[in-house]
Amino acid sequence: MGEWKEYRLGDVLELIGGGTPKTNNPAYWNGDIPWLSVVDFNNGMKYVAETEKYITHEGLRNSSTKILNKGDIIISARGTVGVIAILKKSMAFNQSCYGVRAKYDLTFNDYLYYLLKISSVFLFDTERKITDEGLGQIGSGLPPMGTVLLSSRAPIGYLAITDVPIAINQGCIGIICDKNISNYFIYLWYKENMSEIENAGNGSVFQEISKSSFKALDIAIPPIDILECFDKKIEPLFKKMNTNQTQIHTFTSLRNILLPKF
Repeated sequence: MGEWKEYRLGDVLELIGGGTPKTNNPAYWNGDIPWLSVVDFNNGMKYVAETEKYITHEGLRNSSTKILNKGDIIISARGTVGVIAILKKSMAFNQSCYGVRAKYDLTFNDYLYYLLKISSVFLFDTERKITDEGLGQIGSGLPPMGTVLLSSRAPIGYLAITDVPIAINQGCIGIICDKNISNYFIYLWYKENMSEIENAGNGSVFQEISKSSFKALDIAIPPIDILECFDKKIEPLFKKMNTNQTQIHTFTSLRNILLPKF
């Protein structure tokens, strides 16, 4: 196996901008070209096959949108930023999205999809802090480093692995893994099955999943030998991501300290 190489993201992919026809000319709409917006793929699914709106070839010529190919990646850039899916067929798209296409001499779209889907995995710090006295009033105590955190309300579905012990409020569920089932496996399993978690939520004002509903969810666990093989392959990748995020966190903190001095 060859050595891993580091690249800037822009070196391994082509980023493609979308657009909208400048006017609501009826001749531009209800054609036969699928036209993506974030609402079409903001559902946790890996693939997007259908769109609410379609444009005509004239609409395509009178906008800055491009045609993405089957297998290309679409990622949201406004509103809910970072939603990602793979196209099941050729589609145009609006300006709230970017198209992503791998440079195939360096990588491929499936790899980029999973790379982009898990960007910020680890949680190093929090904006707010509490005292020891405040911690004593929290029933969950201080979950240890390595706890998998899941946001349980408004919205459901943000995941992270803590890199330091962090107290959590009622908007999070902390998942402490044992020696047999790693936090890497749990993180990726819930990431891949997030639609099931979201479907178990309820609420009229905002969606929420209770701890009891969360505990009632089914999860598929392979035999121990397969788990051990999985961890052996996946752990180096997570450690590399942790190192990269640590560097970014350090440089960002340094930048915030230095910039006011200039």
